Amino acid sequence: KLPVDTDAAGTRLLPISPFLDFDSESCGRECRDEVSRVRAGILPAANRHYLQAQTVYRTDVRSEFCRALEAANKRLPDPVDPTPTAYFAYMERVIGDVGSEQRPPPLPASPRPSTSPPPPSPSPSP
Repeated sequence: KLPVDTDAAGTRLLPISPFLDFDSESCGRECRDEVSRVRAGILPAANRHYLQAQTVYRTDVRSEFCRALEAANKRLPDPVDPTPTAYFAYMERVIGDVGSEQRPPPLPASPRPSTSPPPPSPSPSP
């Protein structure tokens, strides 16, 4: 059976995905290594290791995640495996709140956010 919760109105069932926090005593070497790879390749703020047995994927994001991960792994020295931890980090990066009902934006050209400064704003006319 899949563990679930309900939304605030109690009208929808929401899957629960168990995880370990990176700084938890229960997060051993394998857990920390995976979160570290995800931080380097997908989301620097990633802090959770999701457990695969109960993970539910959003099919509308899954394919985009796989394409982004494949592109990222071509340039990363330590490739990121397509794990639940990587998937949820990707979801957080493109959507923000993992529980959001928003559709993700189009797949960015690079899985990492741009570090270049934004273009200057036009100055107001006098």
